[in-house]
Amino acid sequence: QSPNFAPDPFDGIMGLGTDPTSFFGGLIAQGLPALFSYYLSPDSVGHAELTLGGMDESRFIEPMVFSKIMENGYWTLVSQGLAVNAKTNDILSEPIKFIWDTGTSNLVFPKNLTESVYALISPDIVPNPAVPGTYGLPCSQIANLPAVIDFTFLSTDGTLFNLTLPSEELSVGPFASNQSLCQTMINSFDFEFDPIIGGSLLKHYYSTWNTANKTLGFARPVSAINVELATQTDASNDRGMRSGRYAVTAQRTQFSTVDSESVKTRLS
Repeated sequence: QSPNFAPDPFDGIMGLGTDPTSFFGGLIAQGLPALFSYYLSPDSVGHAELTLGGMDESRFIEPMVFSKIMENGYWTLVSQGLAVNAKTNDILSEPIKFIWDTGTSNLVFPKNLTESVYALISPDIVPNPAVPGTYGLPCSQIANLPAVIDFTFLSTDGTLFNLTLPSEELSVGPFASNQSLCQTMINSFDFEFDPIIGGSLLKHYYSTWNTANKTLGFARPVSAINVELATQTDASNDRGMRSGRYAVTAQRTQFSTVDSESVKTRLS
């Protein structure tokens, strides 16, 4: 979450789909491995990073777990079920297709799924008609309200694993029109697409997106302190990088080649 990208308009958008074309497809055609990885983080942590052509092993602390995506043109994983504060219901216990999107800040679900999740958190989470698609909760309740959401997926080795959205993600902040009402992290829209998982969950994991074998991989990121230490050595030592040919550092949409390792874009 770079400060330069905080205000609109953005300089531009570069898509990284499951079937690479354009910029990324051109790099693959020149020999870059067909995968990219994200280390996302909130402003308070910083050092967010996009790696094209590999993964940065200095950014995560445990083996990465991979799951096969659906080949439907999106980065889609089928969840085996959801649990909210270790509880579930009929809607959440069914298989659910989720699109993963780094360009979406929060979560965007259809109404029935949104309200099934919120029902297991608090009856006080209600739609805010002032901002269509959003829900709110009195800000005074946020601090002591448990809201842990576990998404269960099937790994490529046949075992189940959870990706967990912690309670701290429940609120995205007060509404501008009502400072005592806090917006909650799931927006609800009934549209033709599957539910979307964005930055609210992704920033809690290091993720690798492999277009060659059609998998998404997840691992726990290192702590903010370790990221700071690793970043101080990045300019002279990229020993954590796996695979790749080029390395670039980016400010907004300005790129410059700095060595012959992998494509590495600093987002902070």
